[in-house]
Amino acid sequence: MDEETSWRDLLREIISDPMEKQRLVDALNINPVTLTRWVAGQSSPRQDKLQYLLKALPTHRERLSALLKREFPYFVLDVVSQDQQPQEIPSEFYERVVRAYATGLPGQASVVIQEMLLQQVRDQLDGARQGIAVFFMKCLKPREGNKVRSLCMVMGRGATPWQNIYDNHAALMGAEAQTGDAARGHYITIRNREERLRMYPTHYDGIAESSIAYPVQQADRVAGCLLILSTLPDYFSPARVDLVHAYADLASLAFCEDEFYPLDEIQLGVMPPPSEQQPYLEKFHRRVWQCMRQASQRNEVLRKPDAELRVWQEIEEQLLQP
Repeated sequence: MDEETSWRDLLREIISDPMEKQRLVDALNINPVTLTRWVAGQSSPRQDKLQYLLKALPTHRERLSALLKREFPYFVLDVVSQDQQPQEIPSEFYERVVRAYATGLPGQASVVIQEMLLQQVRDQLDGARQGIAVFFMKCLKPREGNKVRSLCMVMGRGATPWQNIYDNHAALMGAEAQTGDAARGHYITIRNREERLRMYPTHYDGIAESSIAYPVQQADRVAGCLLILSTLPDYFSPARVDLVHAYADLASLAFCEDEFYPLDEIQLGVMPPPSEQQPYLEKFHRRVWQCMRQASQRNEVLRKPDAELRVWQEIEEQLLQP
């Protein structure tokens, strides 16, 4: 067979045998028409079906895998099963977090613990490097007398295909986003891209299949949420949800006391899509520098974190204007 053939051509040849076609239909639990549509290029399998297709064709596995990767560059072989993946936070990691919390200065300890948690969550949930991105989204501190109107990214960690994770995902999120729903005090899972496009159409990055947003809270007060994206559909099984829950609870040590807000003080607005926010965000660092320079001219001492907060609040106000 020609080395430059596509996986669809290979599959067409395989299912030209009626018995083999029926065997694949049974193994993948799909309609025969679905196979025909794949071969004709009228539709494409989801990640889980690609995995089952490879398992059902062991004699074609190596060649089929290579051909699949041409069309699906983020396709990864052999998804780690739930049974193979640890579903508890290692006790050693608990000790490290508690030690950092007990010995660090308040502001510094928060940053250190956030870094530790993001790295640990990514490594534990994505041991086989299938594609995970992890973020902390924090309630943006409102101006005096106002309610919380949006969430902003504190920090994010990811691997291929999520390079430059902050640049690609920095945006304010509100009631229109999965994280906005989670900030109301309950977790939200998305199973696949079709569900995401239906529920949160303005926040789809073109890569994520499934996702989970879990609130970081103390009793009825919320600081933000832990957001995790996966390149695989239906990735957040009940066991993985329980693991994320445990990490979200531990993450309450990664935020200062004054960063938690009662649920009745969180009244999120509707933010425009990230693409419409970019003109504001591209000038973020310049605006922070200008803010600090203007403060200096007034003989006001303004630390960089405080200047950044002022700029975020200005951007939030601009984005919420009708």
